[in-house]
Amino acid sequence: MKNTHFFSLLTTTFLTFLVPISSSVYSLEIPQNRLLEKTLTLKVAPGKVTAIHFTTGEKIVNYLLSDETQLIYNLNASEGEATTFMLREIQPDPIYGATRSSVPNLLLTTRFPDGRTQLYEFLITFDTQIGDNERVIRVTAPSYRLGEHRLFTSLGEATLNEVKAGLNHVLATQQARSTDPIIQQIRQFLSLANQMPLQQALNTSRVDIEAVKRLGEIGFQLNHSSP
Repeated sequence: MKNTHFFSLLTTTFLTFLVPISSSVYSLEIPQNRLLEKTLTLKVAPGKVTAIHFTTGEKIVNYLLSDETQLIYNLNASEGEATTFMLREIQPDPIYGATRSSVPNLLLTTRFPDGRTQLYEFLITFDTQIGDNERVIRVTAPSYRLGEHRLFTSLGEATLNEVKAGLNHVLATQQARSTDPIIQQIRQFLSLANQMPLQQALNTSRVDIEAVKRLGEIGFQLNHSSP
């Protein structure tokens, strides 16, 4: 009975402390590379704050809002240190020389720890209400799908999915071993390609591009062979 009572008490205590931890801010997570592919639309509504939060190590170094007669903004730290840009709708307040837009835009410049800078554009729409998961936009680490990356081979264009299929094939048919240095390099390359552009993954892994192309050709043949 003592053990049962102790376990019951422990569970109750654990749940008591777990409740505050499990409650989190609703947010929309967007990989950083997706922001470069298309302009994201931010929604603002009366009485609500919309925020863009960078979790990528980027710091906001500059920004420009096209219409300050209907919107006010704030940063969570000084320029060069801030990671969050907050935006709020206000009653129209005429500013001498300022223009007004029904769909203003916002330009944000960020700096990465290695000194690289990046410019993002956001469009802003005025709504009567905003969904819980649309008020906080979290910019996360880049995320790529292997099928998005393409290589030109002697057989045509091959995706990295076909490179992966070719790799699995040569391992399954014992044409190579998983401990071979080139195989380990190719695996590292495929892992990096989920997080960065193709050329950057090639440079970082220092893999032999011809070996990657050869695997792509094998995968291409496997995918296009007659049943």
